[in-house]
Amino acid sequence: MVVGVMSAFLVTAGCDEVYRSTRAAAEQYANENPNKSTDQIYVETEDGKTTPLSDLRDADSKPASVPAPAPASTTSDTDGTGEVLKYEDTPSQPTVELFNIGSIMAVFNGGTPATFTLAKKAQLKTMSTYHWNDAKGATGGTLGLKDASGKTYGPWSVTTSDGQGGAPSVYWNVSPDVTLEPGTYTIVDSEPATWSQNTETLGVGMSWGTGYYLD
Repeated sequence: MVVGVMSAFLVTAGCDEVYRSTRAAAEQYANENPNKSTDQIYVETEDGKTTPLSDLRDADSKPASVPAPAPASTTSDTDGTGEVLKYEDTPSQPTVELFNIGSIMAVFNGGTPATFTLAKKAQLKTMSTYHWNDAKGATGGTLGLKDASGKTYGPWSVTTSDGQGGAPSVYWNVSPDVTLEPGTYTIVDSEPATWSQNTETLGVGMSWGTGYYLD
């Protein structure tokens, strides 16, 4: 059923709701509808592959030596970009706290590896560790995971953020966006010497993770 036409592209409704457009029109639609969280945007090329629009935007900012996506064969290519955008209607998942090993008490360096257990399959979207280090923070490193069988995930390079009183680089943050099966996982922090811990965490390095459950 057609429910609307916007920016010269068709919007259809149903369980397989799909929006098709050139990239320019799709970006305009996304900008005009910032709260439509169920729409995930992909670029489809003639080889049948899809690339998230966010990834394509990242590629746009890279040097010219990065190859451009292959052009798509489509009659809807009205702006000459050679790309077709698909908005796939996928249920948005509420982000929840998957684990929290924290404390508001005074902290000390030397955290031991933190572990967390998932009772259900989950998508880990973000993970952070804390490096107060006497208000000096730590310049940054990597975070990773290891499951009970020894399989590793990552490591991922961190971005840092400031903490209380402007203390620099005390939070180490990554966005793994990785699917984890039920089980116990160990967080691997590349700098345990400055990983914050205290008696409330039983000496375990302070860590947080968010995402959503898949089952």
